Amino acid sequence: LALLSYPALFEPFFRLRTQALIWSAGYVLLVAVVAACAVQAVRHHRSARVREAAPPERAEPIPWRRRLFWVALAAVPSSLLLGVTTYLTSNLTPIPLLWVVPLAVYLGTFIVAFQTRESKVGAVASRLFPLVAAPMSLAVVLESSEPLLLLGALHLLLFAVAALALHRRLAEDRPSAGRLTEFYLWVSVGGVLGGAFNALVAPNAFSTVAEYPIAIVLACLLVSPRPGEGGPRRLDFAYPVLVAAAALAGWYASRRTDLVAHWAEAMGIPSAPLGTVAMLGVPAILAFLAVDRRLRFGLSLGALFLVATQLHVNSKGNVTYTARSFFGVTRIVETRDGRLRQLVHGNTLHGLQNLEPAYRRTPMTYYHPTGPIGEVFEKLKPSLGRARIGLVGLGVGSLAAYGQPGQQMVFFEIDPLVERIARDPRFFTFLRDSKADVRVVIGDARLMLERQPDASFRLLVLDAFSSDSIPVHLLTREAMRLYRQKLAADGVMAFHVSNRYLVLHNVVARTAQAEGMVAAYRDDTFVDDELAIQGKTASQWVVVGRSWSDLDPIVRHNPLWERLESPEGPVWSDDFSNLLQVFEL
Repeated sequence: LALLSYPALFEPFFRLRTQALIWSAGYVLLVAVVAACAVQAVRHHRSARVREAAPPERAEPIPWRRRLFWVALAAVPSSLLLGVTTYLTSNLTPIPLLWVVPLAVYLGTFIVAFQTRESKVGAVASRLFPLVAAPMSLAVVLESSEPLLLLGALHLLLFAVAALALHRRLAEDRPSAGRLTEFYLWVSVGGVLGGAFNALVAPNAFSTVAEYPIAIVLACLLVSPRPGEGGPRRLDFAYPVLVAAAALAGWYASRRTDLVAHWAEAMGIPSAPLGTVAMLGVPAILAFLAVDRRLRFGLSLGALFLVATQLHVNSKGNVTYTARSFFGVTRIVETRDGRLRQLVHGNTLHGLQNLEPAYRRTPMTYYHPTGPIGEVFEKLKPSLGRARIGLVGLGVGSLAAYGQPGQQMVFFEIDPLVERIARDPRFFTFLRDSKADVRVVIGDARLMLERQPDASFRLLVLDAFSSDSIPVHLLTREAMRLYRQKLAADGVMAFHVSNRYLVLHNVVARTAQAEGMVAAYRDDTFVDDELAIQGKTASQWVVVGRSWSDLDPIVRHNPLWERLESPEGPVWSDDFSNLLQVFEL
């Protein structure tokens, strides 16, 4: 509740300076309350009668193996918390503030697990966890994202059951009162180590969100054993090899397109799902059959994760490249027919190239020539001449396809990994094939734009608002003032505001009007089947100019452009913003 109170109660109603004063006053009040408690405690101590101290309870000896067990039981739920949060917000649905839900679940499992020593909740959670983990592991391997609400709920259920089972086992292993301080110290160490693994080790060691399946496997190994399970057996270690072999055999069979097509035709189903079933369905069933033995089951899931990761399994297509940077996991995915190559960051599409010769140099997705930004370049083409064009957000470099001889196109990109991918002709060729002089500036766009000469850009395109974590500082009044300063006298700005959860066109219009500029909006939602097959997607754009005469070439003869002349609402600034105001499911 405290975490949710900031975006709900403080951010919408108080500017940053006012918030700073509130926090300062709150800290002063906290110090005063603590001091009052200390004074009261001293007075109570002086007035209390001295009683004969009871003989101290002899502390039980605690072996290091038990301490390490506490650390592990605390570390895995902590790692799962960050893992499921990262997975949900990057691979499933990038909804703002979604991270609050897993955190609330994590704290709730702690409360339930430690509320009493006598409880069957741990045993129930331990029995339920493998039943949830088996199908959800398959969903993780395939990176399934539909149906959205059901999968999101199941991921949270998996996390809740695992955290409850492990926290309950931790609570049941609490030592006597004399050792509780040490116990909670080791629990804290485990929580820190679990978080450090996800935050520090995983981004540098893995190219995917591998910490999430790793934590699932470790949870399988640490849940309470079933009655009569006994110790490890040889089959517990041999069985996962069988699961891996089944996955490899299924992968080989799925590569035999003639064989898959034959059986698919015989069963009357599409060949792509049959190939996936052959590769992962049988191994998943084998893993599920081992739920009664946690070691065998956990290692079997680990084998399934390992094979699927190495073979680049993905439900959306063939993953040809995966890399991870500070900003998240980036993949290059080709459709199964080999026509389209996509750049995907988490679950957000950041560009696409049609590999067919007829369309290879045609910008696709939000940048298609028949879309709003295509119209902007077409209508401004006579006046652009040898102009300088600024573009915030690189993606695969699609907009470079609009470049003409003599023009300079300057891209501003914050992630060096994206630039490396866009410049590599093995992946995408828009930058290489552009007729313009293309340059890429790495760094925060607002800081980098400040270094550019004033009035140097005839066209400024801002394309950085498609994901959930939008750079708010690029939408403020101060940012708009900077853009106007860098824009030529008759220059135009184009904002790409397509977003699954945030309605941003009025935000842009309000900040533009606050700086004495005008704005128009086009919602290009209708995409016919032929263009969709080529690779076009729906998009929303806002164009901004100093006056309507600057925008007339674009909006005068096209009624699809809506003039945003009096949008209601507060103007965002570096001192104020309100994401909840523009949030929409």
